[in-house]
Amino acid sequence: MAPSIRIIVDQRGNIIADFHGFRGEDCLSAERQLRDKLLKYGVQISERKAILKEDNESTEQRMKERRSLWRKT
Repeated sequence: MAPSIRIIVDQRGNIIADFHGFRGEDCLSAERQLRDKLLKYGVQISERKAILKEDNESTEQRMKERRSLWRKT
């Protein structure tokens, strides 16, 4: 399966980004690239919380466990 990024924005403007299929440094690099692209559209990230997934952990499992990855300013 090709790497993908799933993004959810809740009613408060919190952004949940789930990076599926990336490993190690590739995941962190993709996250930086996404953050830079969002900044070009005026989305500034004030708080960042990264939660690394285990290889066998599903996307749905992780999405249910966390409220937000970034908090929009």
